[in-house]
Amino acid sequence: MDRRNRTVIVLAVAVVMAAVASFGVYLTIKRMPVRQVEVASNFAVVAARALPTGAKLTANDVRLVPWPAKSPVPGSFTKIEDVVNRGLLASTLENEPLVESKLAPAEAGAGLPPSIPHGMRAM
Repeated sequence: MDRRNRTVIVLAVAVVMAAVASFGVYLTIKRMPVRQVEVASNFAVVAARALPTGAKLTANDVRLVPWPAKSPVPGSFTKIEDVVNRGLLASTLENEPLVESKLAPAEAGAGLPPSIPHGMRAM
C-alpha cells in the first residue's frame, strides 16, 4: 500500500468516526427534556441607584422591573406612585426592591426626623 492510499483511508475513517460522533451527540441532545423558563409576570419597584438614609424619593430615583411571580418580595410595591415623596429610613443599593419597612409614612417627609423612633431624640 502506498502513501496516497493510506492517507485516503485514514481520512475516510476520520470522516466516518466524526459523523458517528456527531450523530450520537445529536441523539443525546434530542432526548434532553425541554426546560421551562419562568416568565416574570409581576412587577416590583426598585431603587434606580444607591440612595442614602433620609433621601426623599422621586420618580427618577426608582424604577419598575419585572419580578418572578413564584418569589414575590413581602411588603414590596407594584406602582411607582406609592413610593414617590416618601423618605428612606435605611439606605438602599441599586436594584434593591423597596419595601414598606424601609420607607417613612407618606406624611412624615424626608431627612432624619422620620428615622428617629417615637419618643426618642437625635443627638
